[in-house]
Amino acid sequence: MTFPVVEAVSRGNNNTNATSHNVAMPATVSAGDLLIILFATDGNPTVSRNNALAQSFTLLFVGNNGSNCKLVAFFKIADGSEDGQAAIFTTSAAERTAWQVYRISGAHALMPPVASAAATGTSTGPNAASVAPIWGSGDNLWLIAFGADAATADPVTHPTNYAANGIYDEANDAAGCGIGSSYRTNAAASEDAGAWTISASEQWVACAIAIAPAAQPTTPIRRAMAQSLSATCAKPTDTAEGDVMWASCFNVNNTTIPSTPAGWTLLTSGSLPGAPAAFAIFGKVAGASEPADYTFTNASDIRIVSFFGDTCDASDPFGADATTTSGQSATLTASGITTERDHAQLLLYASHQSDPTGTPFSPMVEIAGVTEPNTSLFEERQAAAGASGNRSASMTSGFWHTQLVSINPPAVVTTQPRFHAQLIG
Repeated sequence: MTFPVVEAVSRGNNNTNATSHNVAMPATVSAGDLLIILFATDGNPTVSRNNALAQSFTLLFVGNNGSNCKLVAFFKIADGSEDGQAAIFTTSAAERTAWQVYRISGAHALMPPVASAAATGTSTGPNAASVAPIWGSGDNLWLIAFGADAATADPVTHPTNYAANGIYDEANDAAGCGIGSSYRTNAAASEDAGAWTISASEQWVACAIAIAPAAQPTTPIRRAMAQSLSATCAKPTDTAEGDVMWASCFNVNNTTIPSTPAGWTLLTSGSLPGAPAAFAIFGKVAGASEPADYTFTNASDIRIVSFFGDTCDASDPFGADATTTSGQSATLTASGITTERDHAQLLLYASHQSDPTGTPFSPMVEIAGVTEPNTSLFEERQAAAGASGNRSASMTSGFWHTQLVSINPPAVVTTQPRFHAQLIG
């Protein structure tokens, strides 16, 4: 494989408070390039996309350090019309802002970049959280960024392995914000970049972004997640037509299975009379016009996860095998399933009377932490189609329930060679 390449970076700022911010694209943009906007603001305003170009970008990351500073990242695959154009973003309050736009060639055309969780602090050492993309090891490009309050004067020392490509911009030293970023290539499954050094202790927010190479096999990638402790849950942010949606529903203190809203398909369900509780997993492909929220009657805890449609098989998104397992013991077991495709994504939903200990359901990774009433969500990419095997976790003995399903990546179309012969004579 070949690493993605940073071809250009455009940079700018608003040194005075404003609500409209014109973010200029690089002067030359080619169709198929990946564009990533890093946008830092003073304060904590709502950031909105306010023209057609801005609206064509997808939200990748948003983090804030209280009311002190904010960092937002957006991305899109370019169509080649973006040369030097301005994406207009508005802030709900008049603030100073600074931004950087990366133009990257050789990135995967279907799999979007993946961002870490937001890291925040008040210090001279902004430090992004580690990032481990679901596709794993490959010729990955790693991009790190931070936004800081009140702006810190140059020079900024970037983390080891990032110094050569480090840049920093600010909007008004005393009363604005600053933004720093850098990148490196590294064939690894995860990246923990380490800390910057800035010249004064400031409030900051930081992130790390993983970018897959063009040749990486496609695997389902999460877009967004929403959660509710009632029967109605909002549609995950930025969910678009063709995205694959997956919903886990828990009915506390009742064995009635949550009902299936119109347009959704029940994938697996079960109940646990001793608890008592009931559980269901539903799936659907987002249409052209989706409601703002969904109601699952008899549910009291809901998580909805949306996946980028291009990374899934929209015509056959869910594996035919799904399991539901319940018990009362110190060991939680998710019965294995058989996946249909290479690079399918496993999703495991668990409920438990007490928090699991150690590394639950290894080698799966937790993507949604424990919430009342003690539920959690895990994911894992399975490289080869076939039996997944069971996944297990430990806790103080009590009631538990697990559900395991898979999401299919796009089918790989192979063309068999055809031989033609003609007899002459």
